[in-house]
Amino acid sequence: MSTGFPDWTRAYLLIGSHEGELIPVYVDADGHLYAALQGEYEGELRTIALDDQGRISAFVIDSSDAWGQMLAVGNAELAVRLGAPIVYSQSGRVVFMETWKNGIQRVMLSKDGAGGKVELSPAYCESDGYSLKMVTGSTDYCYARCVFYLGQLPNTVIGFALSFMPETEYNWLEISVTIFDSEYKHLAKVILNHNQGKLQIVDGSGVAHDIASVWTGPLEETLFRYLKFTIDLTTHYYKSLFFDNVKYDISSFTYSCETNGATPRCWIGIKLTGREGYNDVGYIDNCIFTTNET
Repeated sequence: MSTGFPDWTRAYLLIGSHEGELIPVYVDADGHLYAALQGEYEGELRTIALDDQGRISAFVIDSSDAWGQMLAVGNAELAVRLGAPIVYSQSGRVVFMETWKNGIQRVMLSKDGAGGKVELSPAYCESDGYSLKMVTGSTDYCYARCVFYLGQLPNTVIGFALSFMPETEYNWLEISVTIFDSEYKHLAKVILNHNQGKLQIVDGSGVAHDIASVWTGPLEETLFRYLKFTIDLTTHYYKSLFFDNVKYDISSFTYSCETNGATPRCWIGIKLTGREGYNDVGYIDNCIFTTNET
């Protein structure tokens, strides 16, 4: 697992050279950078134009690939490659990020039923060459599960995100965060319900609420679905829920919060529940836990 702050929270000093002199790039009173982006074309400096909403309209073009062919990246692909907010919510401080690059030593694995297993797999991945393959037991409602235990106790607005690729049909995928803070037991749960084709959250009384009708089954091999939710540990309410490139406001729902003086600790559970008579298969990648979410 890697820890630390994401790149977009780091501070940088930008310095440019003008007529042989190094000059710092300044910002205004609000910290905003003002600059004119120019490029040289046939000996002439040309300024990059903006559209009517102030966005850069441009293509990033590489000289050539390994076969000598010109490469051009369009705006949509560029946005995805850069992890733009429309696809990935990049907020909060990263507590951990698991891409399975260094194996499965930091996660607890369990399974139930005949043929169930949880293992590292190079078959499909979103990054770093591996994903976690979860195979459910063939008895009805048997599961495959992994649990992260965190050494840092969060105390603000937290978030958890992952990428999920179902290879077969299944019953549901369940993601839960459990936190003991010596005063309360916080329990938040999100369900990708394949039986009903619904994205759900479980409220403070244990009732599952449909948030949206979504496509939950396999689409294409290697296509991972993005799922993230955030909760506010100070108010005991959910905040937001992301599925693929859609954000849902779930701030009107409480999560389960009970008075409990147990020793402070935190863990995250990911559980795939399968169908009777099948060893259902799904892959998990890019698990990210954050604090100080906005």
